[in-house]
Amino acid sequence: MNLSSYRSGLTTGELPVYSKEVNSEVDVEAIWKKLQNEKTIGPTIFNALHSLNLVNAMEADIVREFLSRQDDTVIQLYEELKKLKALLDTGHTYPTASIKELCSYEKGKLGTQATEEGHFPFVVTAAERKTAPDYQFDTKAVCIPLISSTGHGSATLKRIHYQEGKFALANLLFAAIPNDPETELYPKYLYYILDARREELFCPLMKGTANVAMRMEDAVNVRFPLPPYKKQLEIVKKIQEQKMIIGICESAKEWFEIQVLEKEIRVLFNGKYDPLIVKQQAELEINTILSEVWGITSEIVPTPTEA
Repeated sequence: MNLSSYRSGLTTGELPVYSKEVNSEVDVEAIWKKLQNEKTIGPTIFNALHSLNLVNAMEADIVREFLSRQDDTVIQLYEELKKLKALLDTGHTYPTASIKELCSYEKGKLGTQATEEGHFPFVVTAAERKTAPDYQFDTKAVCIPLISSTGHGSATLKRIHYQEGKFALANLLFAAIPNDPETELYPKYLYYILDARREELFCPLMKGTANVAMRMEDAVNVRFPLPPYKKQLEIVKKIQEQKMIIGICESAKEWFEIQVLEKEIRVLFNGKYDPLIVKQQAELEINTILSEVWGITSEIVPTPTEA
């Protein structure tokens, strides 16, 4: 975006309606006027800018309009303005952070095949958990495989895992543990946002021919969108609601009405909706939620280092 030639489409008529109907928590019209009238860049300006949510087009437009009126030399003097300009230039919906910046991380210690069965969940690269006689972690973590799901020279990543409580971890994965899971980075949010683009984020880091793998030191430099903590909770809640719908649809064959239509068996959701269609709609909704968070991203994958 060339901010020097930017022209906003905002009108004074739109702002009051938006403030009342879309964003009741923030008086967007008042913030817009403050940014129009305040001549000195300082706490008043920064507080006003921080009140706006860039995921909403009109609020992002207000920020763009403000930045378009500033000389580039002025923007370069203030770190906050530089960050906002960079954010809007790249198309990110939210600021980004790396795993390394917000999490501690540790590689698993147990061999998948050599570990005896036990009472603790044992997270491996496969979808199903195994068990182990002892645990390595007692926390909430995102567990990311360091090896390709298929091997044979192909870099793929079929899944990453979320695990909480006491659990063991195979030595082919590492655990990313948010440093501040109560106010900064919600663990379940980290899982959903990384899982949504796991192949785009991690597969470019994998190297090798027969054994395709990445280094943990590279993987933790991957960046992801970081909305405010309250927004993270909202995102997770919406996703889990859709996953509950998917679960109901997947079990529909056990208790839903079955109808045979011209040699085709169709399972009807409460006798009215096809569970397959409902499931597809829920999956699409999850993709939409996560795509809106990711925005139009670039430069989120680090360059792999030499071993």
